[in-house]
Amino acid sequence: MRCVLIVLLLFIVSCQPDPTPFPVSIPATLIDTPSAQAATTDTVLSVRYALAANTAGAVPDLELIAASGQVEQLTEPVNPADLGTRYDIIAAYGDLADGERSPVVPHVSLILNTDFPPFDDSVLATTLQQALDTRAIVITLAIPGVSADESDSADVLGLRTELANMGLPDGIEINAASGYAPGIEAVRMTLRVAGIDTYWGVLAPELVQSAMRSGRVQVALVMWTESRAVWETLAGEGNIIDLFSVPISYLAVDGLTITFTPYGFPLATR
Repeated sequence: MRCVLIVLLLFIVSCQPDPTPFPVSIPATLIDTPSAQAATTDTVLSVRYALAANTAGAVPDLELIAASGQVEQLTEPVNPADLGTRYDIIAAYGDLADGERSPVVPHVSLILNTDFPPFDDSVLATTLQQALDTRAIVITLAIPGVSADESDSADVLGLRTELANMGLPDGIEINAASGYAPGIEAVRMTLRVAGIDTYWGVLAPELVQSAMRSGRVQVALVMWTESRAVWETLAGEGNIIDLFSVPISYLAVDGLTITFTPYGFPLATR
């Protein structure tokens, strides 16, 4: 009986499958998948883009730029040493040392909404235009390369007098909108000196137009490049106050192909 049991055990052991060696070898296709390769390639080729602090809240083409690479908004002054280490391209309003200027130069204008109070009063609208000091606005901007549009000497006292004659000796308060144009603070300060306090909102240019048509804003700060026709159609030639033009410049590493957005910001591809 004992011999039969031993023979039976030997038969069971001989029928077991061979043990799998450890560790198990994983097929390379499960590690180096096409999707993993694509992700690695995208990471390597993605353009690292930095926008200077003076562009904050004032880049109409931001979505277009973000679609071309990784974008960082700087809060400190541009450091040229970051080019090639942290960033592949750095763009700014104004002139950068050793930078290239964009061939597209944006212009900034203030649009008066004369279809609604208070600037439906033609005297007040005209007086406001005479009170704006474009040179003071440019000085406040402190952006290298900005050019003020030609204007006569500002008549700030005349606007304050006109407001007093209208029964508003303490000035007025109005709603203003910016279509991602630079210079909100400089314009706000200039208007305040003239007796006009402004409350600003930042909107896409097409939303600025609808806000003016509805009377929700009384003035708008807008930016245009080749033509300001859309604003002339909206507000009328006489209600556009041209303030300044502001160049865009950039630093870029070698080997990039540079094109430009409608508002003049550089776009880079490898």
